[in-house]
Formats: sequence, C-alpha cells, structure tokens
Amino acid sequence: MNFEEIQTRKYIVILLIKEHFYIGLKYVIIAANMVDGEHTGINREQHTKEAIAFEEEYASLFFFARFSGRDTINVIPSFGINRIIRTTSAFISFCEARQSQGDTVIPLKIALKHLRYVDTPHWKVGTPEEQLAMQLEALYVNRLCNPENQDIYIGLAEVKTQLPNASIDDIAIVKLWENPQSNELDANKKLVLVSRWLPEESGLDYRLKQTVNVDQTVNIESAWHSYLKDITLSIAKMHKSLKSLSDEDAKKWGGIETLQKKSERNLSEYDKAAKKLQELGYAPEWLESFSEELHVTTDSIYQDKDFQEHIKERVQQKKIRRNHGDLKSANIRLAEDWSQDSGRKQWQKVVRMDVIDFEPLYCNIDDTSDISMLVVDIEARTGSSRLANRIKNYYLKLTSPKNRAAQATFPFYLVDKAIVCGYISILYDNDIELGLKFFEVAKNRLPELQKQLKVQQGESVTVFEGSDHAVKV
Repeated sequence: MNFEEIQTRKYIVILLIKEHFYIGLKYVIIAANMVDGEHTGINREQHTKEAIAFEEEYASLFFFARFSGRDTINVIPSFGINRIIRTTSAFISFCEARQSQGDTVIPLKIALKHLRYVDTPHWKVGTPEEQLAMQLEALYVNRLCNPENQDIYIGLAEVKTQLPNASIDDIAIVKLWENPQSNELDANKKLVLVSRWLPEESGLDYRLKQTVNVDQTVNIESAWHSYLKDITLSIAKMHKSLKSLSDEDAKKWGGIETLQKKSERNLSEYDKAAKKLQELGYAPEWLESFSEELHVTTDSIYQDKDFQEHIKERVQQKKIRRNHGDLKSANIRLAEDWSQDSGRKQWQKVVRMDVIDFEPLYCNIDDTSDISMLVVDIEARTGSSRLANRIKNYYLKLTSPKNRAAQATFPFYLVDKAIVCGYISILYDNDIELGLKFFEVAKNRLPELQKQLKVQQGESVTVFEGSDHAVKV
C-alpha cells in the first residue's frame, strides 16, 4: 500500500485491510496527516467532524490517512489512540477501534511498543542495530512463552515518526511483518512491536486489588480457585514447553559464578534504593539492620558447599532455560477467548506478557527463579504469605515433588527476586510504596535462607507455608 504523509492537522483513523488472517480480517494501523484535497475512499466531511470531536476529548495523537491504490479498505467509525505510556525502555501507545461482523461487535485493541534509548545496569538500548535485534527478540520470545496464545503478538511494523527521542506521538505505520526476518528489515527504520491490547481489568495486578478486603484481609480461597491455580499451572506448562539451554550455556548462565556476579549487581542496586529511601525520609526502622544481614547472608550462601551443590544439580537437571524473566502480576493477563463462529466468550486464557528481551543474565535462569518473582509479587501486593506459598508449593508439586535441589534453592530465589522487584520499583518506577513492600517480603523471607545455611546436606528442607513458615515438603 502506498500513501503520502502531508504536514497539516493531526488526526488518527484505524483502517482494516480485508485479507485472510485469523478471523478472516487482517488489520494494520495506517496513520498519516490529512490535507485539503482529494481523499480516495474516505468521506472527508463526516470523518473530519468525528476526528475533531475526538481531538476535543483527548487533545493529542490524532491523524487521518490519505491513501491510494486498489486495496479494499474500510474506515472504522470508532477510532483513536487512547493513551501513550512511557516506560524505562519504551513508548507504548494503545489504539482502540470497533469493527462489526454481522450482528457481533468485536473489539480491536492494539498496543504499539517503540524502544527508546536506555543505558542502565540492567539493560542498554542504543544503536539502531541493537534496537532491531531487541525487537526481533521480543517478538520471538513473547510468542515462545505463549505457545497457546499465538494470536496475541501480531508482528513488527515499520513506522515513521517526526518527534525526537523515538516518541510515537506522531506516527505512521506503513508496513507489517507477521514473521519478520532480520534481512527483511532496515535497522535505520523505526520499528514497533504490534500486539493485541488487553485491558487493564484483565491484569492479575488488577484482580489482586479486588482480592484485598477493606480490612486488609485476603480472600485466599477465592483468589486461588478463581485464577491463581490456573495461572500457576499455565506457568508450569510454559516451563515444560521451553527448551533447556545447552550444557555449556546452562553452566554459563545458571552456574554459581554467574549467580554470584548477578547478586553483586543486585546488592549494588539495592544499596542505591536503600540510600534513596533514607534521603527521602521513607526508610523504615528495620532497613539498616536488614541491609547488614542481607549482605552477610548473601556472602555466606556462596561459600556454602551444599548450596553450591544444589545449584550444580539444577544445571545438570537441565532446569536452566531461556525463561520469561519478568513474571510479575502486571505482566499476566486473563484474556477473554472468543468463538470464531459465534463471537461469544467461551473461556479465559492466561497470557504472559512482556517477556524479558534485553538481558540474558535475567532470562537465562532456573525455572524456580522464574516462578519466584510471581510468588513474591503476590505476597507484596496482598500481604499474604499463605497465598504466595500456595503458588510455590503447587508449582513444586507439579514440577519437582521430590526434587531436593529445587526445594533447597527456593529460599534464595525468593529473597533475590524480592530485592530485585523492590529496587526496580524504587529506582526506576518511582513507586516507593510498592518497593518497600517488596523489601519487607525480603526481610520476612531472609530468616529461611539463613536457616538454610545451617541445614546439613541430606536432611529435609523446610519451606515456607503461611505466616509462621512451618511446613515441610
């Protein structure tokens, strides 16, 4: 499809291109600027009025498209970009439209992710070549971690933008690749990752908020049977479907030396977050003593021969994979599934969004490390260690019911992930309240790790269950 970009007023229109694709319609967003003159296939007066009304409500990010050619294109009556959010590594715009199929109205909600320059201890996105490689990796691994949800991540699209700093505030999507190859793409072009936009209320973090009662108690049974059990099962299946790393790579990424280097990096970031809390006056009384214990315990764990042996066993058991790496509740969605015949909702499926795509150190990890992030995230957001531990224990039952190494390394990974989630919340997301909750989870989990250092090899390993941390596997 060919079209021209013309510099005038800004509006947006979502267009459908009729082709065979999923439910018989292949859609792509084509945005440009409209100028007075000839506009093939568009009722200019009608849609100009609609666009002006939409602009008055949202006051940014709007375009019309001028296009030519023989493609059959339908303009959707309801159109627009709802919002743009800026994350540490990307701009993400959320586009929404509705298209009728007979008597059924099917919502089309699409997210466009555009990388921006980043240089932090955790990830770096700089050159066009780095951005291209990362976008290709993101599409690949997000599909890989959602084998049952292949329709969620649509492809990569070439865009044109006029704003600096890779903003997608003024954007034209000119071509879409469903299965792009690196030799097809120009690193100097602006590329976005195109996915279906799942609404906020489908997020696990949103549902967890509904789980916490006014008196701060948690309806554990309801949360577990309504969605957390199915989510845990889906993650266990995901891990089973993912290919283990080669012996050489597993040792490289999951071995004791790499873990120790990662812990050193994490402790350095934790110290920065703790300092920030002190400077802002948010540091709790226990923070200083906890920081000391955390450093001492981390140093000790890497000197412990039993721990070293358990890590070695996990590598030998081929439990190191190219995993999700960011299994927090904000990245898990319970999506409605629609019948292709009737358009009626049939069931809800678990979607694991935003797989780590920027740093192999944080995604080439042990399965237990991967699930540990969700465990501590649940505990931080609900305040319930019992609910969090139910996830952990069910996961162990599904994947490693008699695996001593898996059980023995869990306390370490729980503290590690709580620390990581905490300092990311404080340093990069500016969410002090949530960061403190993660640090408190780490504080409450640390005694189990300290106890682990005293357990002789061959004895049973105590794992957390409930607030008193008192059940054995």
